[in-house]
Amino acid sequence: MKKSIFEGLKVADFTAAIAGPLATRYLAAEGATVIKVECHKHPDSVRLVPPYKDMEPGIDRSTQFAFYNYGKKSVALDVNQPQGREIAIRLIEWSDVLIENMAPGVMKKWELDYQTVKKLKPDIVYLSSSSLGRTGPFSGYGAWGYHHGPLVGFAHMIGWPDRLPNYDAIAYTDSVAPSFSLTSLIAALLYRRRTGKGCHIDQSQTEAGAYFLGPEILDYTTNTRVAQRNGNRDPHMVPHGIFPCSGEDKWVAMAVSSQEEWVAFCKVLEKQDWLEDDRFKSFAARKEYEDVLESLITNWTIRHPREEIVELLQNTGVPAGIVANTGDLFADPQLEHRQHLQTVDHPEIGPHTIEVPSTHFSKVPHQSQKPAPLIGEHTDYVFRELLGYTDDEVADFLINGIITTDEDLPDVGSY
Repeated sequence: MKKSIFEGLKVADFTAAIAGPLATRYLAAEGATVIKVECHKHPDSVRLVPPYKDMEPGIDRSTQFAFYNYGKKSVALDVNQPQGREIAIRLIEWSDVLIENMAPGVMKKWELDYQTVKKLKPDIVYLSSSSLGRTGPFSGYGAWGYHHGPLVGFAHMIGWPDRLPNYDAIAYTDSVAPSFSLTSLIAALLYRRRTGKGCHIDQSQTEAGAYFLGPEILDYTTNTRVAQRNGNRDPHMVPHGIFPCSGEDKWVAMAVSSQEEWVAFCKVLEKQDWLEDDRFKSFAARKEYEDVLESLITNWTIRHPREEIVELLQNTGVPAGIVANTGDLFADPQLEHRQHLQTVDHPEIGPHTIEVPSTHFSKVPHQSQKPAPLIGEHTDYVFRELLGYTDDEVADFLINGIITTDEDLPDVGSY
């Protein structure tokens, strides 16, 4: 029996930022050997993004990088040099999978694009995750995750009807695209197991995001209706929103989706008279008087603790939950029961908390995770033990600048 789902899988990781590293992080968390190719001259951009440990900038002190890259190994390799590219090729030949989300044209410049690599290793499973895909008139466009949400249509729908569009609170497509990457990657690995052949997976992060706008796209194609900003409201549920509770900055989210739930909701609030109120008797009426209804609900919620409200509503079958902040997550008994948060000890950051994969397999227990690597931390191990270079060769790489060092670092404090 395997100790982990991806035990034995070897991955060459040419990713940076979020969408690519999240996909490879999941593979590492479930047992794959993931070798992250980095360079001190041009490190993963997230290494240079705060928050830093103790607010002190440093190439190995970014907690964002630590979150997106735990469990991996890092080699410090300058692929821009011909000899560096030769080493990269040996790493790829060792690997089962190559995953990259480099800016358009970078892998081709290095002659590490799929068309070149497959001639050297025909069974490689090569996954490219990019903003708009590797083909098409806009495939050369560069973008960050926060650009994808507006591009795919989310920003137009986020916010209030009388206000400007908004970014989503997170780089949404950066978070959902890795799931599509992993699904297609597993399919490609099964295909290779059956046929012995590799393939190229060309994934568009914006298209991954568009997948979650299916109802709005269908509404447009059938009714030519463009989805608009609607605040916290929902066209098919009322009440539906977030309401203030007793205490400082405490809130509760709730949703009533049926007449049965409405009856239960009124019972919890001890407002059975609302059931006979012409303004609230039907869904259509409640929608018409939604402003009034939300004001009345607020008058009730503001006098009660959020946990009490959630318990009362959940016990009667009405969906509700607290609006959690970061501190609430650490005190969440459900997350604690499922051991979703785990502590790892990073050589530079020290002990810190990570989220482990949310999937639980019945025959494979969750693995104890290792922290994110220091930049180039495993260069010597990978070159000697995995790729078979001699001590003299590794020394020459270091002397010739193929293996980068701290002397090549950018001014981290300027980011």
